[in-house]
Amino acid sequence: LKLICLTATSLRELKSDGIFYRKDYKTNPSKVEYGLTKLGLKLKIVLDDLVKFHELYKPQFTACSTNDANS
Repeated sequence: LKLICLTATSLRELKSDGIFYRKDYKTNPSKVEYGLTKLGLKLKIVLDDLVKFHELYKPQFTACSTNDANS
């Protein structure tokens, strides 16, 4: 599953909703990993379809910018 341009706020919200987990490896430089929880896996079919949609219409989407990351 590819994640498409999620802000830190979005990831925190999805984590608090129980969709994603966050694993902090407590390394320097820092390394974290996000993944789907059991609940998130139930959404995998929908998420896969969203990825397919994005791939199909990719030319119409703009890449993530630094402004997106800060919103």
